[in-house]
Amino acid sequence: MRILPRALSLLLMLAVLATAARADTIIFPSQARRYADRQVTVRGVIAHVRDQGSVVWLDFGGKAPNRLSLAVYPSAVTAFNDSATLMSKTVDVTGTVRLKSGQPWIEVRAPSQLFVKD
Repeated sequence: MRILPRALSLLLMLAVLATAARADTIIFPSQARRYADRQVTVRGVIAHVRDQGSVVWLDFGGKAPNRLSLAVYPSAVTAFNDSATLMSKTVDVTGTVRLKSGQPWIEVRAPSQLFVKD
């Protein structure tokens, strides 16, 4: 009967590893809607920047339905000096994809979530 607890432990460990691997999935902005409520890394080029003071909005992919928006809060703004310099830059962002009115977006609260590739 000791085999059952070991098998359950192994299955639990495999489930945790599979979840961690999914968090490392790199997707394109146009795929974000399919990953709603999942943590992913999105790689794309910033097409639009809006600085609203309390939040900086970065948009990938141009117009809907292919647009993915990033809500970058002050706690994460230290990842870059000036939001305008991000225009046309390739960026990796990691976070949970949310949908608002069918439009995907990711909340960025930590500098470690945003990486400027070029």
